[in-house]
Amino acid sequence: MSGSIFDVLLDSDKNLAELGYQIEKDFFESPSSAVMHGRQFAEKLLAKVCEIEGQVYLITLNQYERMKILYKDGILDYQIYSDFNNIRIIGNKAIHDGTHNDVEYAAKVHKKIYKIIKWYIECYGDANIEIPLYIAPSINAKSDSISMVDVNNLVEEKLSELLNKNIHINNVENLMNNYEVESNDEDIKEVIEQTETENKLKINYNYSKLKGSYLLHEISKLSSKSKEGVESYKGLNPFKKYIHVKRSIQEELVEMIEEAQQSKGSQLILLCGSVGDGKSHLLSYLNEEYKGLLQEFYIHNDATESHDPKLTAIETLQKVLSGFSDENIDTSNKKLILAINLGVLNNFLEEDFAKVEYTKFKEFIDNSNIFNQEGISNSHGSEHFKLVSFGDYNIYELTENGAESFYIEELLNKIVKKSEDNPFYQSYLKDKKEGIINPFIINYEILSKPGVTKKITDLLVTSLVKHKKILGTRELLNFIYEILIPPIVEEDNTNIISILQEINNLLPNLIFNSNKRGELLKITSKEDPIKIRHRNLDQLLIQLNIATDIRPILKQYFDEEMYFMIEEILGDTVNLNDLSPNEKEEVIEVIIRLLRLCGKEDILYIFEDSSYKSFMKYLYYYNKGEVSGYKSIFDEVRKAIYNWNGSPKNKYIYLNKNLSNFKVAEEVEFKPNKLGSCLKDDKIKLERFKRSLTLGFEATFTKEVSTLELDYQLYNKIVEINEGYCTSKNDKEEAIIFVEFIDKLLSNGNMEEELLVEDKRDNRQFILRYEDNFGDEEFVFERLAE
Repeated sequence: MSGSIFDVLLDSDKNLAELGYQIEKDFFESPSSAVMHGRQFAEKLLAKVCEIEGQVYLITLNQYERMKILYKDGILDYQIYSDFNNIRIIGNKAIHDGTHNDVEYAAKVHKKIYKIIKWYIECYGDANIEIPLYIAPSINAKSDSISMVDVNNLVEEKLSELLNKNIHINNVENLMNNYEVESNDEDIKEVIEQTETENKLKINYNYSKLKGSYLLHEISKLSSKSKEGVESYKGLNPFKKYIHVKRSIQEELVEMIEEAQQSKGSQLILLCGSVGDGKSHLLSYLNEEYKGLLQEFYIHNDATESHDPKLTAIETLQKVLSGFSDENIDTSNKKLILAINLGVLNNFLEEDFAKVEYTKFKEFIDNSNIFNQEGISNSHGSEHFKLVSFGDYNIYELTENGAESFYIEELLNKIVKKSEDNPFYQSYLKDKKEGIINPFIINYEILSKPGVTKKITDLLVTSLVKHKKILGTRELLNFIYEILIPPIVEEDNTNIISILQEINNLLPNLIFNSNKRGELLKITSKEDPIKIRHRNLDQLLIQLNIATDIRPILKQYFDEEMYFMIEEILGDTVNLNDLSPNEKEEVIEVIIRLLRLCGKEDILYIFEDSSYKSFMKYLYYYNKGEVSGYKSIFDEVRKAIYNWNGSPKNKYIYLNKNLSNFKVAEEVEFKPNKLGSCLKDDKIKLERFKRSLTLGFEATFTKEVSTLELDYQLYNKIVEINEGYCTSKNDKEEAIIFVEFIDKLLSNGNMEEELLVEDKRDNRQFILRYEDNFGDEEFVFERLAE
C-alpha cells in the first residue's frame, strides 16, 4: 500500500486508482493539473455509479446534468451532491478562467475526493474494506528539502485558513471565486453572468441610426446581407455576444476540448456542419469566453480562414492537417480545432493523396457515419480524433407533446426581451421617444406580444418538418429580419401617415404572404391560415363581411391588448363595408393571420393539423424505441398499400397494368417487422433523432423483409388515401418511394400460385390458379361467386 486515499480502489478499478495517484503526483509540482485530474476523477466515478445503478443513459450527459438527476432520484444525498459539485466548479474555474489552480484549491479538491470515495465504498464497495482516515498527499522524494511533517502542516494550515476565514462577498467577482457554491447555485451563476453581460453592454454598446431609426439599424444586422452575417472565430462584438444562445453542441464541444487538452499526443477536433449553421459563431464565442481552454489549440475555420492565394482549398487543408497524416500522427503534438463543411471534408477524403496518406483519419470519418443524412453520426473520439456535428443536433426537439425549439424561441425572445442589455428593445424605446411610426415598429410590437414568439417558433418547426428543410442560424436570423422589415425601406423619413395604408407590410402578411422573398418565407407562406377550411373560421369570415361594427367580433377572438393594437391599425374604420373591396379583403386577411399568431388560446385549435400532430407523435416514439407508441402507423400504412392501386377483395392489390377490358389483382400478405427500428432511449426530450421513420414489413409468402422510409409528406399522402382521396399520376410520381415499396411487396406476393381477374365491363371476377397434381401442371380459370 502506498499510503494514499486511492489505495482502496486498486482492486475494484485500477484505472480510477491510477488517475487518483496522478492527482497526488501533480499536487505540489502542478496544482492546476491536480485540480483538472480531480474533476476527471469525479466524472469517471459518477459515471461508474450510473452503470451500477442501471442508468447508463446518464453517461452521455454532462456532469452537472448527471448530478441533478441522481440527486433527484435519491441516489446522491445533499452532502455528496455538494462535494461532487464543488469539485466540478473548482475544475471549471481552473480550466476556463485560469484561476483556482494553486495548491490551496488542489487541497480542497483532494479532501472532497476523499469524501466521495468514502461514500462510494460504503455504498457500492466490498463491506470488508476498511476505509482509512484522510491522508494528505505526500511530497515527491526529489523535493526532500521539506519534510513530510512540514508538508502535512502546510496542507492543514491552508485548509484551516480556508475554512475559518471570513469571506465577505461584495461583488460579482468574489461571488464567483467563492468555491463553496451551494448545489442549487447554478441559477445564481446564470444571474451573475447575465448581470456581467448587461454591465458590459451598458458601457460598450454604441447605438446608431439607419435612415433615421435606431431599431432599423439593429434589426438590419440580422440580414444575411449585413456585414454581421460574416463570422470569424477571432472576434465577438457586443451585438453577437448578446444574441448568442447556448446549445447542447456547445457543451459537447467544450467537453471534447477539455479531454483533448489533457492528452499528450496529437489531437484533432472536427466541428462539422453546413454553410451558415453557426460553426464560426460558436468558435468565436468559445474563443472569447474560454480563452484559457483554447490556449494550446490552433483553430482553422475552413470557411473563413485566409491562406496562401497560390494554394487551393484542398491544398490548404492538406497543409493544416499535415500533423495528422499516417506518417506524423504518432509523433506530432499538434492540437487542432477544425471547423469544416461536410462537402469540403468529403472532397478532401476523396483525393488520391488522402486515400494513401490519411488512412487513419479516413477510417475514423467512415466509422462516424457523418455523411449519412438520414441517420445520426457517432459523435465519438479515438486516440487522436474527435468529432461533433451540427447535423446531429436538430434545431428543434421532440417531446411527448410534439416538437418544440428552445433555440429558435430563445433567439426570438432575445430580440423582444424588455431589458437594459437588449440593444433591440433599447433601440425601440429610442425610436418611440422620437415619435417614429413605421410598419417595422408595429411589427416589433406584435412580435413582443406574449406568446407570439412561441407561435412563430411552432410555425417554423412545422414548416421545417413538412418541407424537409434544414435550417441554419444565418438563415434563421435573416428570417427574423424579413418578418420585421418590409421589402422596401428606402425613404429616409421613416414616419408614415396611415398604418392601414401599410397593412401589407405588417408582420402577419410578411410571414404568410411573402413567397417571393427568402426560402424560409416561401414555406411559411404555405401555412397561410387563409387557406384553411374550418366551420368556425368560415363563421368568422361571414361575421366580418356582414357586421356593421367589427369591434365586438374582435373582442371575442383577441385579448384586450391585441384588440387595441388592431383598433390602432384600423383607425376610425369599424364597418369594413366602408372600405373598397380590395381594402376590405386585405383587412380580413390580416385579421385571420393575426388570429393565427395572437388569437386567444381557446380558438387556436382551428389551426391544428391533425396529420402533422400524429406524425410528430409517431416520430417521437419511433426515435425513443417505444413500439407501443407508434405501432398503429403500421396499420395506416397497410391500409394505404391496399388502397393505393385499389383492392377488389381482402388482401388483394390491383397490379399497375393497363389492360383494355380487364384488371388483374394479386394476393399480398405482410406483417410488421422490427427491421429499421431504433434502440431504446430513455430521454424525455430528444435532441438527436432521425427525421423520418424506417418501417419494416415482412412478406408472408416469401419471408422477405422490405423497409419503407416515411417522412411527413408521404405520411400525409397516406392519410389522404385512407380518407378516400384518389391518387393521380402526379401523386404517383411524387410518391415514387411508396410506389417502389408496393412493387417490392407485389414481387413477394402469391402471383405464381394465382391471380384475380376482373372484367371492367360487368365487374365479374375470376380466379386464375396454377395447379400441379403430381407433375400434371395446369391453369384453372374459374368465376368467383358474387
